[in-house]
Amino acid sequence: MIRRVAVATAGDLVFDPALPAAMLADVRSGSGELLVTDPGTPPGSHRFRRQRVMSGALTWCVVIVSVGTLEHVIGGWWAWPAGVLGALTFLPWNAVDRRRDREPVVAGSVAMLFPWALFPGLAGLAVCAFLLLMVYGGFVADCEGGTTHVVGRDRVVSLADLEEAERARLSRVRAARERVEEAQRLLTPGFDGTLVLTALREEEWGLATRMREMTPHAAEAARRADETVIELVEQYVRPVERAIQAHREWERIQRAAGGDEARAGLLARAEAGSRSEDTAEPSDLDGDLTLEAARRACEELTAEAMRANVWLLNALHGGEEDDLPDK
Repeated sequence: MIRRVAVATAGDLVFDPALPAAMLADVRSGSGELLVTDPGTPPGSHRFRRQRVMSGALTWCVVIVSVGTLEHVIGGWWAWPAGVLGALTFLPWNAVDRRRDREPVVAGSVAMLFPWALFPGLAGLAVCAFLLLMVYGGFVADCEGGTTHVVGRDRVVSLADLEEAERARLSRVRAARERVEEAQRLLTPGFDGTLVLTALREEEWGLATRMREMTPHAAEAARRADETVIELVEQYVRPVERAIQAHREWERIQRAAGGDEARAGLLARAEAGSRSEDTAEPSDLDGDLTLEAARRACEELTAEAMRANVWLLNALHGGEEDDLPDK
């Protein structure tokens, strides 16, 4: 069974983190089409239409040369069936493309080759070339353009295949992972969540595969073990959320104080030290103090989130589980 999935809905899927990183990045960014096919199929990104253009052009040339040679050596009546059979050779070279739902537009086009028998000699060869060109065009047009990402069903889990209770539990880990991704965008370079994101995706994949295979009457011990991991992740993400909130508060105060100009002024006065206090207006000092306090709070909470990263990695990898800093 082959299932085509719009990349726009790829957020409803959990992918094996061992899949090629470039392909996963494209799928998560909404680029291309996702094709979920037979288990064991090697994953990869393909441009099927481009492959068909090249393979079809070579097939067209080989068929025309073969038909022309037969017509010249044996005669038109032998070349005519060779032209009909030649149209059937327009098949995808890529085995994954060959298993797609829609068959190439060949069967209906083959019938157009029969009139060629009415035109002997070079005229017949020209008609054959033209009709085979139409078959070639149908063969290429029957395939979607752009990139198609191919993944076996054993490398992806659809949330639709899980029980509602399991989806709710898995969504807690997914929500935590999304918050870390947000922190990675907002708090860089003070926050580096690369290793944690890798660990969270591995945990998310492990939970999803176990949940998919879990029977309704699965052992309660297995569920408790998964719940322990989920609670660890939720405990970890709280300092990350506080750092994100502090960063947004700093941005809000900065915008209220004049945006980038206020930030540049604050940094310049901080470099000048106490000399700025002698020349600054009281209102300027109040604004600087508020902005500086928000900046320092953001830095402190970002550092706390980084310490939480170390704590989570240690907890997930079986190290001693110390108390989460400032939990």
